[in-house]
Amino acid sequence: GALRLFFQSGEAPCELAERDEEAWTLRGTAFIDYVALEVKVSIFAGGAQDLVAQSSVVTFEHTSARDVVRFSELVERALRFVMRQGLQLLADGGEALDFARPALLTTWEAGPEEAGDDDIQEEARWSERIESMLALAMSGEVAGREEAWQSLALWGRRSPECRRPLASALFGSALGSEAIAKAAASATRVPFAEVYPMAAALKYA
Repeated sequence: GALRLFFQSGEAPCELAERDEEAWTLRGTAFIDYVALEVKVSIFAGGAQDLVAQSSVVTFEHTSARDVVRFSELVERALRFVMRQGLQLLADGGEALDFARPALLTTWEAGPEEAGDDDIQEEARWSERIESMLALAMSGEVAGREEAWQSLALWGRRSPECRRPLASALFGSALGSEAIAKAAASATRVPFAEVYPMAAALKYA
């Protein structure tokens, strides 16, 4: 249906891990701002017969519970996508959903630290920050490695001025080469939550 099409589109890259045919439930890992969110989406038929004929009830569950704000944006993106397919969506009370308000994270797109900070645009400062993230990417902590590659991917996407220092750090320094080589050597064991932002960081370098 429309929700499966959403997760197969580029709006929220997702790796679907399981589909339960009986309850039409999708489980998988979706990404918002390169942050992995474990989600479960279930569709139950005939949940609102008194309101709309042939209706269904859709539930979204944030199974990893690691980022409520980004999960809220994921849900909003999915519902907007479904509405663009021509389906009518109703809230619990039967009122039509209204998405007139801005998306949850649009005001954050420039980044919490980058906006208004002139110093951060200097190559030396970018190089310093990138080097610290690469050092974190070499750590033994999974959460630290995920955070490092997420940051590098976000900086590359949001700040074109950081891309040359990013390329120099990834491909022209011993630390960057070591981080890439380490990830490549263990590619089959690296979780998808780490691989996806790493690939994005390499793309922007």
